[in-house]
Amino acid sequence: MEANKIDYALTIAETNIVKSIAICAMLIHHLFYRNPEYGHFFFKAALTGKTCVAIFLFLSGYGLSIQYEKIQGHSTKESFVKTIQFLCKRLIKFFLSYWFIFVIFVPIGVFIFGRTLHTAYGSDADIYLCLFKDFLGLQELSSYNATWWFNRLIIVSYLLFPIIFWAMRSNVVSILVLFILFFNPYRMTAPLENLAAGLSSYACTFAIGSFIAIRKKSINTILNKIPIQCVVPISFCLASFCFYARNNVLSLYFYGNTVDPFIALFTCLAVVSLCRWKKVQLSFLSFVGKHSTNMYLTHTFILAYFFHNFIYGFKHPLAIFAVLLLSSLALSVTIEKLKEICKFYKLQESVLHKVENFAR
Repeated sequence: MEANKIDYALTIAETNIVKSIAICAMLIHHLFYRNPEYGHFFFKAALTGKTCVAIFLFLSGYGLSIQYEKIQGHSTKESFVKTIQFLCKRLIKFFLSYWFIFVIFVPIGVFIFGRTLHTAYGSDADIYLCLFKDFLGLQELSSYNATWWFNRLIIVSYLLFPIIFWAMRSNVVSILVLFILFFNPYRMTAPLENLAAGLSSYACTFAIGSFIAIRKKSINTILNKIPIQCVVPISFCLASFCFYARNNVLSLYFYGNTVDPFIALFTCLAVVSLCRWKKVQLSFLSFVGKHSTNMYLTHTFILAYFFHNFIYGFKHPLAIFAVLLLSSLALSVTIEKLKEICKFYKLQESVLHKVENFAR
């Protein structure tokens, strides 16, 4: 970038800040969307907090595309091999992190807190089949931890990513695909809906993340024609409007999932533009974002299965939220320490290295 130009591409630190916003939205959603007794404001905020799913998927589509562009091969065969390696590495990282949590918390839930497999999967369920599917991230809302329904959606999104990336590279095809995904998503994804709950609702957001990443240079050119002093308030106002519109019906197309892609987009732009303008670091939010995966995988154990009465015992909604945020963060830090003791990341790098060299 030229000295007087601003690069609006997300950095790792800024991505973590956005992830922390998504985590906070997720915690508020799970804490209060079934509890209107905490007041109208928090109930509405909880409903809006569902947008955390869209933010995570937008970041996934964006991040995957940035990384995938770097490993494109020079021939069809080379590109195919690199694509398989790329997907395998992404899925391996996801599953190793998930399995680490799974093999610790499911036994703790069963043997210490009394959340048996029959309690989680149903008294008439084939608990061993359910446990196996859960281990593979395919159990959705019937998971041992209900929040793990998202696992199947992100796994399927990863598997569909090469097709999405190919479609988003073409100007004509990308506009057509995004138009259909936005205005009539079920027409395009109906044959795949059984693969993952929410695929029709969130495929557009995932695709837009990829679309933005592929065109980051053009977007930079456009945004650099606007003073950053204007980009910051405009992006914050647009993000705020979209958050408000999501659960306050202003029109048919500014409600629910149809506005989620714009919430994700303008939230990212607001964070990036603020960081570029004032050089703020927001270190705590970045730190929370680094722990977003662990917090997503474990917070429901604290909230619903293990310490429900303790969490809600703080009465005031802000106190309840703060306690869940800090306890989930502390648990994630503990998990990372345990991973260090177990040489988890050394094992992960070893597996990824073998995948990288498999086809050479």
